[in-house]
Amino acid sequence: ALVDELLDAGEARADQRVDLVTELAFPLTITIASEMIGLPVEERARFRASFEDTERLGDPTATPAQRQAGQDAMVWQLGVIADVVAARRDDPRDDLVTALVQAVEAGETLTDDEILAALITLYTAAGTTTERMISSGMLLLLQHPAQWASLCADPATRLGGAITEILRYHHPNQQTTTNRLAVEDVEVRGVTIPAGSTVRVALGAANRDPARWQDPETFDITRPELVSLAFGQGIHYCIGAPLARLMTTTAIRRLAERFPGLRLVDAPGEIRHDPRRMDRYERVLVELRAR
Repeated sequence: ALVDELLDAGEARADQRVDLVTELAFPLTITIASEMIGLPVEERARFRASFEDTERLGDPTATPAQRQAGQDAMVWQLGVIADVVAARRDDPRDDLVTALVQAVEAGETLTDDEILAALITLYTAAGTTTERMISSGMLLLLQHPAQWASLCADPATRLGGAITEILRYHHPNQQTTTNRLAVEDVEVRGVTIPAGSTVRVALGAANRDPARWQDPETFDITRPELVSLAFGQGIHYCIGAPLARLMTTTAIRRLAERFPGLRLVDAPGEIRHDPRRMDRYERVLVELRAR
C-alpha cells in the first residue's frame, strides 16, 4: 500500500516524473525501518538525516570535524534507540523491540548493548542500504531495456533472479563497514597479509570474481548462477536481508506491473554517484509510463 501511495503521488503530476531515490526508495525504507524499531514520529526525519554524518566515519577523505560530527551522531542515534528500549521495558507492546527485551535463551536475556546493536543494524539494513538497493537496482534495469521488458512481461519468473543479480552486480555496500585485524601473518591466494594489518572485505570485488561467475562484468538477470555474497554467509549473514529483499521486491514488482513503459529522464552522463558513497546515486529521475 505504501509503495502504491508513493507512486500515485508521482502519477498525479502533470509531467509524471519521479526521483526514485528521494520520492520512492527513501520514504519507503525510512517509514518501514522507523516503524520496525519503534522510533517516535517526531525523531524519524532527524534520525535518517544523521546517517549523512555517520557515513563519514568510513570516508578516508573526511575532515576531523566531519569525523567528530559522525561520532556525535552515532552517540545520539544510540541514545534515541536506548530510550525506545527503556520505554518498552516499562510499557511492553506487540512489537520487535519488546520481543528483543523479553527474549530468553538458556535462562539468559539480551543485554542493552546487544539489543541496541541489533536494532541499529536492522535500521541500517532496512533503511539506508535498501534505499540504495532499490534505486540502483531500478537504474540497472532501465539501463538494460531488454531485461526490464523481460521482467515486466513475467515478474513471477524473473523478479527473484533480478534481485539477486542486482545485489551481485551493484551491491549497496561495496565493502564491509567493520575492519578486521590480522593477529598473525595470513596467506590468502598467494598474498601474505602481515600481522597487525587492518583488513576490510570488498564485497563488490568478491561478487565479480571471474573464478566464480562467468562473464562477471555483464549484468544478466537470467544467468544460471544466480547467487551473491551481498548479505554475507553463515553466522555473519545479515539479519536484515529478508526485509531488504522484501522491500526491494515489492517496489520493483509494483513499478513493473504499473509502469512497464518507465523510462529514464537523465542522459547517462547526467547520472551521478553521491560523492560521499560511490555505491549510491544522487538521483534516478524517471518518467512514469504505463506503456
